[in-house]
Amino acid sequence: MALTNTPLDPRFTDVVVKDTSVTSTAAASISGSTLTFHSIHITNANNAIEYVKFYDAKTATASVDPNMILMINANGGSGTLVRTINICDGYTFATALTMRCVATGGTGGTGSPGSAVQVILTLS
Repeated sequence: MALTNTPLDPRFTDVVVKDTSVTSTAAASISGSTLTFHSIHITNANNAIEYVKFYDAKTATASVDPNMILMINANGGSGTLVRTINICDGYTFATALTMRCVATGGTGGTGSPGSAVQVILTLS
């Protein structure tokens, strides 16, 4: 996991968070507090469907129900598959934002992706 947190401009509260290798081990408490995210950009170079799960918690495991699950299709051998989601009014996490990526849909799942899944979030 290579997590970076970059403020966009000192005049604004927006921050870009980039994790170049999201796995089944939670990227815990990315924000450390309440936040709203406005865009999600997921890159999947795997030949398998992957699921990025977001939690309104300071930490998460497969036994914790996620607040949001995003499926990103397999690349189908054609290179990297990218999925971008923009949330106009934002989606707020009251406690903190934690994310994981697993090969299993639904609320559980412990198997990490076969190779790097990258997630970029725009937060405020």
